[in-house]
Amino acid sequence: MDIQEYISSGILETYAMGQATDAEAREVERLAEAHSEIREELEAIQIAFETYALEFQMTPPASVKTKLLETIFEEEEEDETPVRSLGNEPSKGFPWAIAASITLLLVSVACNFFFYQQWKNTEGRLALLEENNRELADNLKVTGQSLEGAQERLAMLKDANNVIVNLKGLENSPNSTAVILWNKESKDVYLMAQNLPEPSADQQYQLWAIVDGKPVDAGVFDTIEAVQQLKNIPQAQAFAITLETKGGNPSPQGTMYVLGNVNV
Repeated sequence: MDIQEYISSGILETYAMGQATDAEAREVERLAEAHSEIREELEAIQIAFETYALEFQMTPPASVKTKLLETIFEEEEEDETPVRSLGNEPSKGFPWAIAASITLLLVSVACNFFFYQQWKNTEGRLALLEENNRELADNLKVTGQSLEGAQERLAMLKDANNVIVNLKGLENSPNSTAVILWNKESKDVYLMAQNLPEPSADQQYQLWAIVDGKPVDAGVFDTIEAVQQLKNIPQAQAFAITLETKGGNPSPQGTMYVLGNVNV
């Protein structure tokens, strides 16, 4: 079995997005357990997808809150069992009636408590969604993205022409990592870098595409851990990141921090 051919087939991305058939999913899981290369690639794809999804998650319309609360209180009203009035019934049935009334009262209290807890949980979930929305808005402002642009980038993940390139930290910075999403058709390049050392005010990181053994400028960026689109790259055998003077250089002059081969 050609492991690299299997990795580049797109089945791992299909599995990570939950679109694989049962047979395909079982095969991916079996091969991931048997081959460390497939397992590491699958983990990297899942992390990249989760990162994109979290960054571009959207809050549902405000009407959702109203509908949730209406549903909760409608269910509460349906579960309330009316208690018959004892009126002037003979004393013979009185003890049983009291017991039944107390039971119904306890059931009603329990139902009210249950739905109150549901309402509180719903409020908590809505508050969390609102907080996530504020964080998303802040991230979009920091990276200069529009909401439409974020949605387009998320949709790009489903393109079968995508190639995911994992860049690993070198000896001078082993904890540094980066993930590149490179589309073979559109030539778009998206980058998310993590754990790169903070550069000085007069420095920036620069991405390089290695083409036929020569570095080609793919754009400069800062260490913000967010998805960024850099320059289009028609072809590449590898990608690398170096620390350069602010604005970048025509050829690498600074220290290289991460490097990764393109498996196509």
